[in-house]
Amino acid sequence: MSSEKYNLAIILGSSLLLLLGHLIRTFRWRMILSSSNLYVSTRKPLLALTLGYNVGIFTPLFVGDLFRSFILSALEKIDPILTLATVVYERTIDLLIITSILIFIAISFQNGDGLPVRFILLISLLIVVIRFLQKSENLRKLIWSIVSIFNPKLRTTILHFMWNLNAIFHNQTINKNNKFWFLTLAMWLSYLTSLWLFCIGINVEYKLIFIAIYGEPGLQSFLTVVTKATSVGVLPLAIYLVFPPVIVSLLVLLRAKPKWQINRQLSRLSGVPDLIIESAKRNYPSFSYEKDYVDFLESKFSGDKSIKSVFTGEGLEGLTVLKIFPGGSTAVTALLEIDSKTVVRKFASYEVANNLEKQVVWLQQFEKELPVVKLNSKLETNSKGIFYDMEFKKSTREFYDVIQNEQLEFSRAILQSALNSISNFHKNKKLADLDEEKLIKYFETKIKANLDFLRTNQNWLFNSKDNSINGKLWDSRYLEFLENYSQLKSLVGSRSQAVIHGDLTIENMLVDMAAKTRDASWYLIDPNPNSEFSSPLNDYSKLMQSLNLGYESINRQPEVTKNDLKFELNIRAIPEYEILKNDLTSFIRQNFGEEALREVYLHEIVDYLRLIPYQSRKSEYRGLAFTVGLAILIQEFNERYLSIN
Repeated sequence: MSSEKYNLAIILGSSLLLLLGHLIRTFRWRMILSSSNLYVSTRKPLLALTLGYNVGIFTPLFVGDLFRSFILSALEKIDPILTLATVVYERTIDLLIITSILIFIAISFQNGDGLPVRFILLISLLIVVIRFLQKSENLRKLIWSIVSIFNPKLRTTILHFMWNLNAIFHNQTINKNNKFWFLTLAMWLSYLTSLWLFCIGINVEYKLIFIAIYGEPGLQSFLTVVTKATSVGVLPLAIYLVFPPVIVSLLVLLRAKPKWQINRQLSRLSGVPDLIIESAKRNYPSFSYEKDYVDFLESKFSGDKSIKSVFTGEGLEGLTVLKIFPGGSTAVTALLEIDSKTVVRKFASYEVANNLEKQVVWLQQFEKELPVVKLNSKLETNSKGIFYDMEFKKSTREFYDVIQNEQLEFSRAILQSALNSISNFHKNKKLADLDEEKLIKYFETKIKANLDFLRTNQNWLFNSKDNSINGKLWDSRYLEFLENYSQLKSLVGSRSQAVIHGDLTIENMLVDMAAKTRDASWYLIDPNPNSEFSSPLNDYSKLMQSLNLGYESINRQPEVTKNDLKFELNIRAIPEYEILKNDLTSFIRQNFGEEALREVYLHEIVDYLRLIPYQSRKSEYRGLAFTVGLAILIQEFNERYLSIN
């Protein structure tokens, strides 16, 4: 096809409009990832998407989709199978749209010829599987009989994919999100309009080009499109289809970090095959421990009722586990479907049942004085533990999720409202001041005991002056003030006590997005009123714990490296955290003074100290991550308030 037969300017315009569709797809994909607790930047999904399209030049598009899933998982160190499930979800929606258009073309222009029978059958099969996977034990048993031929790791990987794909399709956070469907509409309007412009630019019938490009969604590459659209020519098709992903990939790579950092990122790709097969060693979205999750999957698919669930103790009969909420607690908080009703259940073994009893008492006692979750049941027991159920609203999201995905000003308003309410609550619920004997006991149990644990398990923290933490030289003398009770007493300027929440992190604040006012939108869950020192500043230190280093991100996906004496903790706190942290510090300064802010930072250090033994029991890697986080806090505290000669 000679250049006289096409309009290059129009083709370039259509290519740019196609690029806009790809950009919208990136934002849409990021929303799906966020709904599955996979929080990533915008740049890396865009890079993964465009690299996937580049692979699609030579291979069927579904190969490019596989490639982009594992590229993103390698770059962000997130679960590749769960990432792949998000891609399957978005491509299923695309397949439904394309199939509808192909049916319209076949009926309207081809007298019924060319109906996409294969895709109609594929969509029907997907709908049946997704619709009945949770409810049909026979379907799960059928899947179990098929995957049982594989080795345990690969079998778990397949079940992990199936279960989480099902969870994404039933995730109301995304399915009922108007923004998501608006982006879907905008994306396809961009694609279809760009194709219309392209057809004008090459003077070819729209129907013919649509069928050539979209007639076999996921199964054709750019090269196969070229062979089908012989009347168009390679150059205009290349400008239209290949130009956008190639240019974007080059721009993203050129704007990337220095060369050595790029090499470090790319080196992660060599681990992708291990990430796919070694699924038992990955972070699962529903369980903290590998064995618990594997047992759950096997009991769910095999129908073996003798396997006990980690949080019900009596299997999962009559229950559908929709989600296990992340958290550092020894208890489990799960979103369950029971007799067609959705509830949030908090479960703990009898060893820590006393904590749940105190939670229920606290929530009931202060339900009229603070916004707290509504309880649907009293404490109940089964053979393995104790639990209570809470009200669930489909419009409710964790404050952590709100900060990640909503406008900053909305999050700032929620935080300010919460700070004002908590402050007034403390003023109205004062307790007797802490005496010196109890303060010393607090130092011994919460500081000294955990420092002793660190000496045994992270001895490098105490013995070397050559270690570096995130690029800063570490000095073991930074720890001295924590072992000097006289100095600690001088740093704890306030001995005031009050009734406190005790675990006021941003994941223990929920936001009802359908509420009419900001003040009525947020409420609290999971109080921990067992503190030996009920300082009101402890509630602010918990918020600082979330907003300073981004505790929730470290807890959900810790990323720490050790190279000789160099320790690096990846702190993934987004820019919004810094602004919210500034709001928090300003509130503390204005209402309590500079010394109180210093004490909040001290309590934050103690909070991390208390977390390390628990995290270390989970894994040595998690213990190291939180130890490095602690070291960063201690180093910053010394720089702010202390001096080492």
